[in-house]
Amino acid sequence: MSFTVNVTLARDEASRDVAIVHDLLASPEQRTALMKVVGLRAEQELKSWFIRRDAENPNKMGWPRQHFWSRIAKRTAFDPSKTTEHSTTVVVSDPALAAKVNGPTTIHATGAVSPVTGKPTQNLAIPMQGAVYGAWPRGNPVPGLFFIRSKTGVGGFLVTRDADGKGLNFFYRLVPEVTVPKDPQALPPMAELGAALGATAQAYFRRHGTGGNS
Repeated sequence: MSFTVNVTLARDEASRDVAIVHDLLASPEQRTALMKVVGLRAEQELKSWFIRRDAENPNKMGWPRQHFWSRIAKRTAFDPSKTTEHSTTVVVSDPALAAKVNGPTTIHATGAVSPVTGKPTQNLAIPMQGAVYGAWPRGNPVPGLFFIRSKTGVGGFLVTRDADGKGLNFFYRLVPEVTVPKDPQALPPMAELGAALGATAQAYFRRHGTGGNS
């Protein structure tokens, strides 16, 4: 399973302006240096996009925020080791973004851990109340949880009893798998990213291209 998203920008894919500047540079060393500058700008643009998404996307249930997109931004970095004279790469080291970029993606419970026992389980625990949203695996805040099976026989629920012992409080839904839909806004629009990269390439050429300072 891949735990990264590699945003690789080839010379002719980054933007028209990047391609033009690339072809005007005389040596492979200059072209590689250009692609490194483009990669660093791409890192900045991706981080800014993720931070903007974090600010604009409150939790739909009104539960405490987990700042998913802020976490993605922190795990985004330009990788100079993957830079050539023709391409540059920014790596996002988080499997959750891969699901949003490539979805719909089915996530299975393989390797999941029970919020009650802390041991491997065949089910994923989906929060049903804000009190437990984001709490596991940091710790289970609800004492007295116990399992009841779903009427379908697949998965079930983690619940507690009411104070009078007659009713149930549902905290987690247990399922063997969940499907994460594709998010068309997981990455910034190429036109927006390309414009920024093109401006960076032009600035590089003014400094280091023909007639510029080296």
